Amino acid sequence: MKRKKFLAGVLAASIASGTVLPTSSAFAESIQAPSYEQLNKDFKITSEVIKDDGKLVEIQYAKQGEKHKAVLNAKDHTVKVDGEVQKGLNYDFDEKKAEIANGTQNSSATDTFTTMAAKPKAGYKYVGTVSGHTKESKNAVTLVGSLFGTIPGLGWGAKAAGVLFAYWTKERIPDAYYKYDLYEKGAMTNSWYQYTTTQFFEDKAHKKPMGKPWTSSPTKIDLPNS
Repeated sequence: MKRKKFLAGVLAASIASGTVLPTSSAFAESIQAPSYEQLNKDFKITSEVIKDDGKLVEIQYAKQGEKHKAVLNAKDHTVKVDGEVQKGLNYDFDEKKAEIANGTQNSSATDTFTTMAAKPKAGYKYVGTVSGHTKESKNAVTLVGSLFGTIPGLGWGAKAAGVLFAYWTKERIPDAYYKYDLYEKGAMTNSWYQYTTTQFFEDKAHKKPMGKPWTSSPTKIDLPNS
């Protein structure tokens, strides 16, 4: 009986001093932020702000009251979610590509459009370029399906796989590097559309392309209240 009273007293003192039950901040720290891929796949964009002449993009996401923020920074080439760096992802802003998309430079006069599968669509603006790395995959179709949340813009499937990987379509795909350019028009309106132009590479330096670049069909971005 005395031992039970002693333990009860210790427990009460521990609760009072906050040494047993975790604080609310501890709970918050234990909740891991979703990845950038998960945000694009499962959440809706609530706002997008582009700063520093395109070199900084801040995107707010929400789902059932849960909110997160992604920051794409061309100055340090990082992609962050709630302040946490997304390992394996890089962000860049190519001013020449922006000039081409805006019609201030002739695309035939430059070879900087390394991922271009077609000329930029009319009315769309270049947002930026995201690059990353994939793990070995069963085949090309499986790989493009797994990148649904990683690379915005639908149109993925057997056709895209055939273009992106050529003779690797039905074979196991080794570790690969990718780069995609994101374009959009009507941001934060009911006529908000995005599409991407994607290219895969065998090497990190993006010097050995796999297959050909692929331009997705424009996809409508639905705002939460739409």
